[in-house]
Amino acid sequence: MLLDCQDQIWKTPRSGLAVSRRLDQKIPDQRVTYHKDKAQWMLEVSLPVIHGVNRDLVLLQQQKKKAEGGMKGSHTWCHRLTSWSFLLALWVPLLDCYGYSKCLLADKNPNYADCVGNEIANLTTAIQNLPNRTQWLNASQNMVIILEAGTFAHLPGLQELRLSRNRIENLEDGTFRGLGNLSFLDLSFNQLSYLAPSALIELQVLHVLDVSGNNLAHLQVWPWRSFLWLWKVGLSLNALTDFGVVARAFQGLPSLRDLDLSTNRISHLCSKENPVSLPALQHLNLRGNVLSVLDLTYCSLPGLQSLNLTRNDMSEVNVSSFLSTPSLMEVIFDENTLNISQLLGSPLSNLTALHWSSMRPALHQDSFMVCQVFQTMPRLTLLDIKHSKLSGPHLEVIGNCTNLTTLYLSTSPIVRLKQKELQPFRSLKTLFLNKCKLKELRNSTWATLVFLRTLILERNQLARLEDRLFQPLKNLHYLDLSKNYLTFLNHLAFYGQQNLRYLRFKGCKITTLTRDTFHYIRRLELLDVEDNSLSFIKAYTFSKLKCLKTLLLSGNRILTIQKNGFQGLSSLYHLTLSRNSIYKLSQDTFQPLKSLFSLDLSKNQLMTYNKFQSPNPFLHLKFLRELDLSSQMQTDPRNAPSRLFEGLKKLKKLHLNNNPSIFFHNLSFDPLTTLSELDISNIYTKREGSLHFGPEMFKGLGQLRCLNLDNSEVKDPPEDTFVHLTSLETLSLRYNGLRNISKNLMKNLFSLNYFDIYLNPLLCSCENYWFQNWSIFNQQVQIPLLGTYNCFGPGVTDINFTELDMTFCVFDIGLPLFISTFLLTTLTLVTSLLASKLRWTLRFGYYMLRAWWWGKPQRENKVYQYDAFVSCCSEDENWVVEKLLPHLEKQSPRRYKLCFSHRDFIPGHIYIDNVQNAIANSRKTLCIVSNRYLMSEWCQMEVELASSRIFYQQDDVLIVVFLEEIPNYRLSAYHRLRKLMRKNTYLSWPEEPAGQPLFWEKLKNLLDMAQSKEDIAQLCITRA
Repeated sequence: MLLDCQDQIWKTPRSGLAVSRRLDQKIPDQRVTYHKDKAQWMLEVSLPVIHGVNRDLVLLQQQKKKAEGGMKGSHTWCHRLTSWSFLLALWVPLLDCYGYSKCLLADKNPNYADCVGNEIANLTTAIQNLPNRTQWLNASQNMVIILEAGTFAHLPGLQELRLSRNRIENLEDGTFRGLGNLSFLDLSFNQLSYLAPSALIELQVLHVLDVSGNNLAHLQVWPWRSFLWLWKVGLSLNALTDFGVVARAFQGLPSLRDLDLSTNRISHLCSKENPVSLPALQHLNLRGNVLSVLDLTYCSLPGLQSLNLTRNDMSEVNVSSFLSTPSLMEVIFDENTLNISQLLGSPLSNLTALHWSSMRPALHQDSFMVCQVFQTMPRLTLLDIKHSKLSGPHLEVIGNCTNLTTLYLSTSPIVRLKQKELQPFRSLKTLFLNKCKLKELRNSTWATLVFLRTLILERNQLARLEDRLFQPLKNLHYLDLSKNYLTFLNHLAFYGQQNLRYLRFKGCKITTLTRDTFHYIRRLELLDVEDNSLSFIKAYTFSKLKCLKTLLLSGNRILTIQKNGFQGLSSLYHLTLSRNSIYKLSQDTFQPLKSLFSLDLSKNQLMTYNKFQSPNPFLHLKFLRELDLSSQMQTDPRNAPSRLFEGLKKLKKLHLNNNPSIFFHNLSFDPLTTLSELDISNIYTKREGSLHFGPEMFKGLGQLRCLNLDNSEVKDPPEDTFVHLTSLETLSLRYNGLRNISKNLMKNLFSLNYFDIYLNPLLCSCENYWFQNWSIFNQQVQIPLLGTYNCFGPGVTDINFTELDMTFCVFDIGLPLFISTFLLTTLTLVTSLLASKLRWTLRFGYYMLRAWWWGKPQRENKVYQYDAFVSCCSEDENWVVEKLLPHLEKQSPRRYKLCFSHRDFIPGHIYIDNVQNAIANSRKTLCIVSNRYLMSEWCQMEVELASSRIFYQQDDVLIVVFLEEIPNYRLSAYHRLRKLMRKNTYLSWPEEPAGQPLFWEKLKNLLDMAQSKEDIAQLCITRA
């Protein structure tokens, strides 16, 4: 179950007074201030808030943060009270219900919590809100140093815990309290120098423990005996020196089967004085230690099956060691300085796999001794002798004294195999000859290898395959010829290969394929021809591959696919054509692929030239489930045809990411009625503009479950964008330009359970109040990393979105009713009092006022000294001097005389006095607005002084000219300018010369609307 919001709320006292009393104790100095400011907000709630919060809100938020001290992080409020009596309770910080600061729940598995790489230092705080149903928790790659006792106590169902790559130094007792069901614990790559079993004592059902990559130098012995179910322990990359101490620590564990001690400093094993026994141990890894002698005489390991001794600089083996390991089946001696004669006489009768790669001395130096040793291993079936420098005759010797089924000869310098070197290996089923620098192979090489099923010839230097090369290999099932020099394939080389199922030619520089290439290998199920030099697919190339299920053609240079190019592939299930240069598809291209399930066409050039022979190339793919059209490489992008997806009635997954926005301009998703996953992430724009959203874009996608729009320059889509996506469960809009999340945008997403808008520039505005409240309250939809969201506004760059108080945005009817009732009652009382006590005085005043009104003189029309007062900042003076003044003074039929501040302002007078006189003696005030203008306090003062004439003269004198585009939120402090913009009573300076004459005419008309009685008007310029 999700966290219960109400349970969290009522952990505080239930009554409003109790909540207030608790708040009083926490922040006594600020309580009255909060109350006063809240009342002021409620009175001013009707004032417009344009794209942000006012400065009072920001200031109060800072006061709140300071008052709460360190109470921050992933905390927010689960409940908001609008009643005036509970106003103070709004400031009590409570836990969020669904959305965490440092973790997220997987959209497809809500029981998995992912906290990887989020710079977590306090893990207790980061995970305290996770639901108690969580079964898997991954908090790797963080900065955790200390694990507090009881950190995971609220997660009793946890089964897997990963804490690798942190900075944990020690484990306190009780750290894992309550984790009675934990079976997997990963503490690798931390800074543990001591591992106390008492810290793990409650993990009674622990199966796997990984403490690799720490600083452990020793282990305690006796406490480990209580871990009855522990079967795998990882202790690699530590500082352990004594295997005996480690073995005694785990000696009593009945289930321990796998012990990894690789890359430590172990120099010796068990001693006579302290013998050890690990009867259940099956796999022991001692790779990368400093063992010079292998002596297991006093180590009782009766169940050991695999022993890894790679890279120990070992030079000696006590043959009696293997008496302690009677069940040993695999030994890895790779990269040691050990002569194989050291194994002579060893009791290894059950050994089935021997790894002897990169050894010194190499096997070829004494073939006779090698044969003697192998004869003591009658059950040996796998021999790994990579980099062994064996030649043909040496291979014959080994083959004559073994009965191998698997042979690794990789990286051995075998240039040619043309005699009978491999004929003694009659039972061989798997042969690795990769990286051997092979240049030549002959048919006779495998004359006796009739049981061979897997042959790896990758990364050699084969340039030609001779006729009937593989004919003796009647049972060959898998053949890998990747990364050779096979520019041409000789189809006769595969004569007799009726049983071949998997064939790989990856990276061979093949230039062409024909219908005869696969004449003798008609039962292929997988064909890999990736990363070659094919330029087109010829007709009927694959017509004989009736059983082919997977065809990989990525990374070639394919431009076109000829008609009937895929003819015959009726069983094909998966086709990949990515990383080619395909620029057109016809309606018949995919017609033969009746069973195709998955098609990858990513990283081609399908939209570059717009030469579709058919607007619906996928018409015949009626069973296609997955289609990838991402990353189309385009130099001159064109829009896709509207009928592109016609015929794809059963498509489930569609990838269109990394394409230009023009790709979607005419595209219709209507045919995709069964689509469940759609990826439109990383959409970029060129000259065509950003991606356009509307209800018609997703019309018909009623079955869509997952929609990815990450990093696609999405900016506040229309509210009806997702109106048809009633089945949508996952919606990701990360890394976009979303500022407001409206209720109408989300109202039709009834099935939504995962909504990700991480790293979007949300505004601190009332328009987001609904989303803030919803994101905290809802118990169905997860908002990943909600606690890390910040919002932005004028002068605001780092305010936590969930902690910002927006309750002032809600209109509480109780307060205005109370105020209006109070005022009405007061007015009634005052009126009654005045009427009874001052009746005659009021009557006298009334008659005097009426006489003054009818007898007052009429106002005379004032003659102004200037037509306009121009307000501009110093940065815009050049434009005024070079553009504005010449047109009004010299080029206009009606001349305007210039008055520059340095010349006409009275020297010695206070600047504000000069400004007031200029405004009072000017008919209009001309504001030259730019971004710099809005930053100037002098300019703001001049606007306010000019606006004041509206009140005492009922005369609107402002004329606004915008020199550049100004966002609306930048005008939040200039209420009059915003009003003018809403009425469109402003001018914008056009950068294009063709529009400037019209600009000057409009400006002169505004100045002439109230024409001066004087012949020549004067224009006063001030500098702010």
